[in-house]
Amino acid sequence: SSVDNSVLPLSAIQIPENNLNGILPYEMFTEFSDIRILTLDGNQIVGTFPSEVGILSSLEILDMDDNNLEGTLPNEVYDLNKLKVIDL
Repeated sequence: SSVDNSVLPLSAIQIPENNLNGILPYEMFTEFSDIRILTLDGNQIVGTFPSEVGILSSLEILDMDDNNLEGTLPNEVYDLNKLKVIDL
């Protein structure tokens, strides 16, 4: 029998070095709140690091290195109890 992939939760977003640019949309965090891995390094993402990252309570790996983010890390990051690796 086959598995219907549309009902499986998304566990990772890995899009390194793909020339993504602009500000991270709020929906990225609200629509994919169960992800464990977020890898967007080596893109051209700008702006401040969104506080909505705190929604990602299952996040274990966060890699946003080599982008154009500015400002300080939001306090919500420190509440991510499962976070093991962070590369900014």
